[in-house]
Amino acid sequence: MADNEESAKFEMTTVKVPSVTPNWNLDVWKYVPAGASSSKPVPVIVIAHGLGATKGMGLGVYAERFASLGYGCAVFDYRCWGLSDGEPRNIHSNEMKHDDYRTVVKWARQQVEFDPHRVVLWGSSFAGGHVLSISGEPRVSPFATIAQCPYLGATDAAKPALNLAFAKQVGLAVLDAVRQFFGYSPIYIPCASPPGGLGLMQGDGYVEEIKELEWVSGSFTNFISASTLFQIPFYSPRDTAKKTRIACPLLIVAPTADVLCHIDYARDVINASDQGELVEVKDAEHFEIYPRKKRFEESINAEIAFLKKHVPV
Repeated sequence: MADNEESAKFEMTTVKVPSVTPNWNLDVWKYVPAGASSSKPVPVIVIAHGLGATKGMGLGVYAERFASLGYGCAVFDYRCWGLSDGEPRNIHSNEMKHDDYRTVVKWARQQVEFDPHRVVLWGSSFAGGHVLSISGEPRVSPFATIAQCPYLGATDAAKPALNLAFAKQVGLAVLDAVRQFFGYSPIYIPCASPPGGLGLMQGDGYVEEIKELEWVSGSFTNFISASTLFQIPFYSPRDTAKKTRIACPLLIVAPTADVLCHIDYARDVINASDQGELVEVKDAEHFEIYPRKKRFEESINAEIAFLKKHVPV
């Protein structure tokens, strides 16, 4: 990812961080900028990905850009995903993922190279919803938060069509929930599919768009436990963020043509925050602000400007 000149500005190592589940470790990429030490600790950004995604799907690109500017980074996979431990694989739980963020935040604060008082939360898509859900918690207490194209609750455009495919989705979700309750292996459905398929996210070109996020071969598996279907409609980071009222500096980068994560919800969160800033990426769709996409530089430059303003190195 990084060329030799850029990589000389930081060191990246892989660390196994114990999770809240005994004997299950989180796989974390630790980025330490050159010159960071116990006598000169730097701010640290805790980074994770969205629904069905892992850190090998482009998160290293963000970490390298931030680390080359002097920021520490801790990029991790959730339990049961990617290179982190946990069985069964590819199951979804919002609370598990919140706990994993809390775990990595706590671990990052214990690293001598990182400033424990300047921890930044970063999340994209579903993880954008996660960081907004926990930013108001005293035990997390981030110095700043960045959420790009965050999932903030179900929108009318994202609601499923009531057809045979949806009926099959529901049937598989019920069967999966029953099987997991009794300790059997999950039933899986695609994370993404064309319209009319069984994917949680359905749209023309969605599978190809997500596949293009792979920077590490095999990091996108495109399957998830079917009972995840029941969690999504009841997950509302927008309501949580408004209720807790995020006090730290907050940046939301939101594509205006995003049908998965509607910009009106982002505006609601910003209006309810104390130090919120909204960058609207005009006419961009959900996947267009990621690495290799045409609006990536515009988006990450907004994030870098926010960091320099609120979390200077």
